[in-house]
Amino acid sequence: MRAQNKTVTLYACQRPIVWQTIQSKGVYHVKKEFITQKYQESAKVFLHAYNWFVSNAEKISPRPEGAEYAVWVFTDPKIAEGFLGDYFMVLEVPLESTVFFDKGDWNKVLNMGYIENSKSEKLSHMKELEKYGIRHESEVFLTPFYPQFKSKIQKSWQKLFRFDSEIKKSGVIPHPMQAAIWELKKEWIREYRVV
Repeated sequence: MRAQNKTVTLYACQRPIVWQTIQSKGVYHVKKEFITQKYQESAKVFLHAYNWFVSNAEKISPRPEGAEYAVWVFTDPKIAEGFLGDYFMVLEVPLESTVFFDKGDWNKVLNMGYIENSKSEKLSHMKELEKYGIRHESEVFLTPFYPQFKSKIQKSWQKLFRFDSEIKKSGVIPHPMQAAIWELKKEWIREYRVV
């Protein structure tokens, strides 16, 4: 992280169509239609999580016009996964344009799961679900029978952003993190290569 110019080095791996859009328009924004095309039948579940993310992340970093959803980026090049033919990019992004979070926590949101602070908290939560015959947290969202658990799980998702302000204050990234940016600008690209 570069404290003097308030930027952070991030890594992304994007499909060729994204690269072409950046080259022709100077910026790329994620649209809802891209998500529905990518996830097809599962899109409804992903959009539930993505919509929650958007409504909360834009409180941390304002969403610019044209951006419907976030672009995923990473603090460690090893976890910026891609496929053959994708474009791996090294980015220098303004800190205020970035929302940091733990990749494992985001996977919990995607799976409609509970984000805990400790193993004992997670164990207590799972025992509580078991008392009601709930074997997997996603069952809470698939039926209308457990509004109290749905509320509890969704409230836990606020913990997704627990690292963001500390990283921005201290300039220290505690472990490899995922991050979100609302747009991918051509001028942020420092290096690139085709995978």
